[in-house]
Amino acid sequence: MLVYDGGAAGMVFNPRSWATHRVSALILCVIDTLRTGPQTREQILGNLLTLSDNEAEIADALDDALREMGSLNLIVQEPASADQGI
Repeated sequence: MLVYDGGAAGMVFNPRSWATHRVSALILCVIDTLRTGPQTREQILGNLLTLSDNEAEIADALDDALREMGSLNLIVQEPASADQGI
């Protein structure tokens, strides 16, 4: 995956689909967090809470971002398991 960070938004090229998508800064943060490997929603949320102390607002925004990323085929959700993630 190739990523261009333009500040308030960015572009992501998905080599599996050959599609390029304009994405939000939050999605860029999630992509950056996932570069270390699969993570659960809670792990991603923990990383994002360093950006803001409003957990409810960040959690809602994260859920929206994860849904959008899934619809763009940028992430695949693994089956629910304690040791697996997104």
